[in-house]
Amino acid sequence: MENDNFIIHIPEFKVQYDVNANYSYTRKKGKEKLENCIPNIGISCVICNTRYKKVGEKNRRPSQAVIQEFSTGECSTNCVNACQKYERIKEEYLTSESAHIILQPIGVRGKDTGNKLLIQYDVLKAEFEPSNQLQYSVGEKQFIKDHINRFHLNTKEDKTRQLVRFVEDIINNNGFRSNIEYNNWIVELFVTQILENKAKDDVLKLCQLIYKISIVKFIT
Repeated sequence: MENDNFIIHIPEFKVQYDVNANYSYTRKKGKEKLENCIPNIGISCVICNTRYKKVGEKNRRPSQAVIQEFSTGECSTNCVNACQKYERIKEEYLTSESAHIILQPIGVRGKDTGNKLLIQYDVLKAEFEPSNQLQYSVGEKQFIKDHINRFHLNTKEDKTRQLVRFVEDIINNNGFRSNIEYNNWIVELFVTQILENKAKDDVLKLCQLIYKISIVKFIT
C-alpha cells in the first residue's frame, strides 16, 4: 500500500446552495427543463469544460425519450437535489465510454460497488489515480482513469508543477514557508493533509525527498 506521506486524497466536492438563490436559467425561451435543472448545472473550470469536457458531447447525449420523460411534470426553480428522473438520465448518459466523467457537483457512484468515485494524487509519481480509500471494481477504476485521461491531468504538458515549486520554496527557506501565494488546490491539500503538525526539520527532509524524486518527472 502507498505511503500516506506521499498520497493526497482529493475530497468529495460538496456544494452549499443558497436557499434564496435562483440557479436556473429562469425558463428562458429555448431552454429545456434539463438545462434548467440545478443538479444538472455542472461545475468545472471554463478552459477544461471547453477544451476537454465538451469534446464528443453530442454523441453521448441521452435519448430524447428519456429527456422527454424528465420534462413531464413540474420542476421547482430552486430544487437542489437530484430526483429519480434526473438520476435515470444521468445513468444513461454515463453508459457511454466517452462519458466517463466524474460529474460535479453531485459526483458519480460506481455501478458495481455503489461507492463514490474519488481521485488521489501520488506526490512521488506526480500523477492522479483512483483513490485507495474505497474499494472499486476493475471497471470503476477504469472509469476514474478515463476521467483523468480526458482532462489531461497526467500529461507532461498539462500536469501541475505548482507542488514541485512549493517544496522547492520550502527547501530554499530551510523548512519554512515563504509569503508566496500558490493558487493551487493540490498545494493546499498537501499542506493540510501531509505537512500540518510536522516539525520544521521533518518538513524539510520530506520536501527534499519529494523534490529529488519528483523533479525528474518534469525534466525527462
